[in-house]
Amino acid sequence: FPSRKSGYGLSSEGLDYLKNSGASLIIASDLGITGKKEVEYAKKNKLELIIFDHHLIQKKHLPVCLIINPKQEGDKYPFKHLSAGGVVFKFL
Repeated sequence: FPSRKSGYGLSSEGLDYLKNSGASLIIASDLGITGKKEVEYAKKNKLELIIFDHHLIQKKHLPVCLIINPKQEGDKYPFKHLSAGGVVFKFL
């Protein structure tokens, strides 16, 4: 089972574990916004991703998936300094 000992963020090992456990949708909170390579790996393996994050967005590393982040360009949410937990809470 993937753990912090495996590092931080999305990983192919963790995505493989989830897929082999029967998952088809991964909801990531507080990670993934710079995981372009890992999101591409997930898509290649028929996993859908939704990323809830609050980190600054680096366009050249932006993965192509559903991203919920108040720091996205054009986002109209007035308070840009939520934690990832706050972003998820507001979404819910």
